Amino acid sequence: MYALLLAAALASCDCSNPLLRTETGLLACGDRDGQAITELKVLDCANGRTLLSFSALHRMTLQRLRGGRLRIVERSEWPFGRHWKQIYVPVAEYLVNGHEAPQPRVITAKPKATPAEIRAFIARYRELLSHRTRPVIDDTTVGKMYACVIAGSRDARRLFDAMPRDTELDGAAAEAWDLAHRELLR
Repeated sequence: MYALLLAAALASCDCSNPLLRTETGLLACGDRDGQAITELKVLDCANGRTLLSFSALHRMTLQRLRGGRLRIVERSEWPFGRHWKQIYVPVAEYLVNGHEAPQPRVITAKPKATPAEIRAFIARYRELLSHRTRPVIDDTTVGKMYACVIAGSRDARRLFDAMPRDTELDGAAAEAWDLAHRELLR
């Protein structure tokens, strides 16, 4: 009887952009953009619930594992490449089995900026803060400060935490700061 109920639930579980379906009733939906997936949603068809859902701002990779499980790696674009080059780096991994809510495991890529580049950036940022008016900061500046924090600079962490108070963050910068802050809190 359970097999019939499961089969009916799986048949009725659908999305407009299916990517992968497992034998345990998981359905991954999203938009494929080359190797990455955006707007990923993972449904537990057997229990009629959404397990994970990500916006178009998130880029993911998806892999089927044994036992009907899924491995999802969340990637974000940050200036972690050589000389502050913007690259997509893994920030979290989710193992989805359908039995419990997946919890992220933090993955921290190391930025490739040199210690000299980090010191020079922090010095330029401090100089910006020395002006009478609050400087307007863009998302590139937020990303570089986040990279300095991940590289281990305690000074950068203090400056990063104070950014919303010490500067004017434009729309993209506010989004970047919020995303980086959430990643630091994981």
